[in-house]
Amino acid sequence: MIKCVKFYSSVEGITMKNMKFRTKLVIIIVIVLIIQGVLIGTFSHYYATEIVMKNSRSNMAGMINLVDTNINTKVRYMTELIENTATSQTVRLLTQEGQKEENSLLQDTLVSEFFDSLDKSIGAVNSVMIIKPSGEVYFRKSGSKFMTLSYKEAESSEVYQKALASPGEVKWMGMSENIISGDVSNPAKKIISASCAITDESSGAVLGTVVVEMNPETFSTLLLNGQNIFQNQYTFIIDKNKEIICNNKSVGAGWVNAITSQFDKGSHEFDITLEGKKYYVCGQYNGLTGWETFSVIAKNRIFPESGTLQSFIMLFVLASTLITSFIIMVISYTMTRPINLLAKAMKNVQEEDFSMQIQNKRKDEIGKLIDSFNFMRNRINSLIKEVYQEKILQKNAEIKALEAQINPHFIYNTLDSINWMLIDKEEFEISEVIISLGNLLKYCVDKNSSLVLLAQEVSYVESYLIIQKNRLEEKLQYEISLPESLKQFRVPKLILQPLIENAIKHGIEPSKNGGLVKITVFDDADRIYIEVEDNGKGMDEKRLQQLEDYLNGENDELTNIGVNNVDKRIRLHYGEEYKIRILSEIGKGTRVTLTIPKDEEEIS
Repeated sequence: MIKCVKFYSSVEGITMKNMKFRTKLVIIIVIVLIIQGVLIGTFSHYYATEIVMKNSRSNMAGMINLVDTNINTKVRYMTELIENTATSQTVRLLTQEGQKEENSLLQDTLVSEFFDSLDKSIGAVNSVMIIKPSGEVYFRKSGSKFMTLSYKEAESSEVYQKALASPGEVKWMGMSENIISGDVSNPAKKIISASCAITDESSGAVLGTVVVEMNPETFSTLLLNGQNIFQNQYTFIIDKNKEIICNNKSVGAGWVNAITSQFDKGSHEFDITLEGKKYYVCGQYNGLTGWETFSVIAKNRIFPESGTLQSFIMLFVLASTLITSFIIMVISYTMTRPINLLAKAMKNVQEEDFSMQIQNKRKDEIGKLIDSFNFMRNRINSLIKEVYQEKILQKNAEIKALEAQINPHFIYNTLDSINWMLIDKEEFEISEVIISLGNLLKYCVDKNSSLVLLAQEVSYVESYLIIQKNRLEEKLQYEISLPESLKQFRVPKLILQPLIENAIKHGIEPSKNGGLVKITVFDDADRIYIEVEDNGKGMDEKRLQQLEDYLNGENDELTNIGVNNVDKRIRLHYGEEYKIRILSEIGKGTRVTLTIPKDEEEIS
């Protein structure tokens, strides 16, 4: 597998290398555009989804608040109606013992009308009853006539007992069983109950209990009608016993347990997984009744247009990439066309055809590159001609050198013969000059190396000074100081003689009393310093500046060819920092300093 990957990478690399620059440019930019488009599209879709989800969650929370407000409004209204019923003189009169025969007309008309009014006011009433301590029950089912029943078991019901425990307060039970069973009710179906104890106005004794039973389906319509924001949204209300009081869609007990368990931990808005699907839940606790309202919706139903938006973004990115790619191809052609011309011209140069000149009107980087190529072509063409001519001249010089090679040897041998003749005649001073001249000639003729020992270079200039001393006699004095430790370092050949010649010619000879030429060699950690100093005529600042400019190539009026030659050789061999340095002052002489690094191999 690794070998396959390596092979594929190598093939891909070769393919990219063989592609044209224009193709590479288009591919790279298109890839960047696709990546950019995908990133922007992904972020846009994510951001839009988050905004919709945030707004939807906010709307759901607002809806839950509306439902909770609706519960408070409806329950408070029903509570007031039930309290008014419990404190009504008609109802109190109905619960008093011994009043049945005397008030039968009142029972049949006023109470019936009162129950009718209560039924119509609440709207969701399933049945209304007044339970007396004796077990007598005044019962009215919605849509039926008022009737009187005897039902002792009513006193033991939870609704009745809670009302007795808190006289004067309306107690909401949530979901509970029907109190009255039989033909007038369906015992299999639970109802929502509310009760309030009827008390004697003067003594406060409990005379009975008003119980209102409401149909959950009608009650659900009353509280939840028109409150849904999304399709397939589950909204339901549960009582304190975690039983569903009302809902818009059927919800299983497993959902209720999972949702209330999370809600009881303090989370009013949360995500939950039910039956393998993710849902968003928003809940609200009602402090008046103790009920809890929940709204649940599948997360993928909050923003069902998400898929459509994603498809649109992908289509937009694709279309933008195609249009941009076409534009890039056109632009890349205009950009790479001069580069192709330049490449073609370079290929011609590679094939030794220097005739192609690229016409250029561009001022950008490519235009500068073309100008550089044209300049380079012209320069190479000129250099080829120069080198060709130089080779011809070099050949001629070599031929002439071969022809004249015998002359220095002939002169040296002749000088040697004259020296022996002078020795025979005891002309030792002249002999010394002849020997020095022979040494000079021998040193100059030797072409084995351009680098010599420092001791050899100093010995050569010593021979030169002997000849000059013989010529100038007492007018020229010289001193040479060369430490033994520095004799074996190599230096370029013939770098001291031109400096000494300048010192004698421009410093000592113009001086009436002559002077001293002093050669001093010393060193530090990584450099060797050679000073040629005279105490002759010296130079003023103007002349010194002209000489400095001449050495730097800024003045061609002077003719110090020897010094200039030494300076150039030193710079070429060691670098610009090792150029000659000159100090001079009128009447005090001149000092020329050569600096060379200790990077040449010491010869032992």
